Amino acid sequence: MDRSSFEYIMPRLKKMQDILGDFQDLQVQSKHLEKFIKSSNIDDKSIQKAVEALQEQMNRLQGRKKEEFIEEFCYFSRLENDFRRAICRF
Repeated sequence: MDRSSFEYIMPRLKKMQDILGDFQDLQVQSKHLEKFIKSSNIDDKSIQKAVEALQEQMNRLQGRKKEEFIEEFCYFSRLENDFRRAICRF
């Protein structure tokens, strides 16, 4: 195994995993907020507006996470030879 390739590749894979985890967390939290609003029948307009603002912010964050992932994945996909050296014992 080429240790230098492995040490270079692993942090990039970890970063992609973290980005995907953050994206998933935002999706789950958004769904919980949506359920909360629908099930609680909140009449207070200020609470509804606050939740809507939070959901909008979460959607923006999801968009940023998508962009981050695309950037990382594109970079990672160009590392084919490094990836092969990291996983092969030749």
